Amino acid sequence: MKFFRRYVGAATIAPDWEEWDRPGIVPYSPDRKDLAEVLNGALAAFGTNGDQPHPGVIEGREYIDRHLRLPHLNGMRWRVLNALAAVAG
Repeated sequence: MKFFRRYVGAATIAPDWEEWDRPGIVPYSPDRKDLAEVLNGALAAFGTNGDQPHPGVIEGREYIDRHLRLPHLNGMRWRVLNALAAVAG
């Protein structure tokens, strides 16, 4: 269980592309080949004992809670359906 607790909350490191431009993602530039530098910086953000989630994980979880949970998405779907029903008359 110690292994599990140590690595839960790891940061997501992804290419600096539009589809990955989300809160909590640690971007790297594939053109510049700076992945190792970004990885070392992300690891340093954990501190010395690794018992806390990466700051990007906290930011990403907040974004998910506000924008990607089912109650929010279902509300958006409901508004679209109502708008379509109004157009269809």
